Amino acid sequence: MFEIRHWLVREVCIGPEAGEAELRAAVAGRLGVRESELGEVVIRRRSLDTRRGVHRVYTVAVEAPVSRSPHPTVVPLGPPAPPPVIPARRLAQPPVVVGSGPAGLFAALILARSGNPPIVIERGQPVEQRVKAVRAFHRDGSFDPENNIQFGEGGAGTFSDGKLSASRDDSLVEWIKQELVGFGAPADILIDGHPHVGTDRLRAVVVRIRRFLSGLGCRFLFATRMTRLVVRDGRITGVATSAGTIDTAALFLALGNGARDT
Repeated sequence: MFEIRHWLVREVCIGPEAGEAELRAAVAGRLGVRESELGEVVIRRRSLDTRRGVHRVYTVAVEAPVSRSPHPTVVPLGPPAPPPVIPARRLAQPPVVVGSGPAGLFAALILARSGNPPIVIERGQPVEQRVKAVRAFHRDGSFDPENNIQFGEGGAGTFSDGKLSASRDDSLVEWIKQELVGFGAPADILIDGHPHVGTDRLRAVVVRIRRFLSGLGCRFLFATRMTRLVVRDGRITGVATSAGTIDTAALFLALGNGARDT
């Protein structure tokens, strides 16, 4: 008797009008077992392939009585990666995160949950004011060099349909998507091959993240630029900003690809 094992089955192709029954049958065929022997088929990824006709392509997780992989696209399914954790050690001074794009917001989230809510420095404005500035630019050409499509809360992606892209094999990808869904992003991003949050919805997600972080004790300093690092004896001891110097021994730079003058 075969042991029931968990498998990840990639590149399962079915027709564009096919449904769950056809997907289950295709997975059973790939594994070489009867459909009745399969456990629940859980979709992990889906995409559309139009190179030769139109096909839906899935990656699924499933339990099946298979002792060894019958196909190169079938691999053992390991346990999910744990969320990132920083040991709970209270710092003498709040850490500083420079930039409130995706990297900065998620760094702040991890730090705050570890018991060290950071100070987040952002040269642009919160989403609400940023939207007004971008609309003014489209309307009459008014341009604010510090608060525009590139700079401001949420980063440049806030005005690019909320496209999500990252290394497929990075263990943090699934955690980040789960967090985004928890803050209001559509659940489809968990399985779509080319996930989009959507610009309007992404703005609301960013605001929810900021409010959540503020509730954990984070401070946001908008319209504030980092001007230089304060270094003593080869160690960072603070950050000089347009609003004054902030003492800190822990600094996270999340500048994005647009802040080349920082």
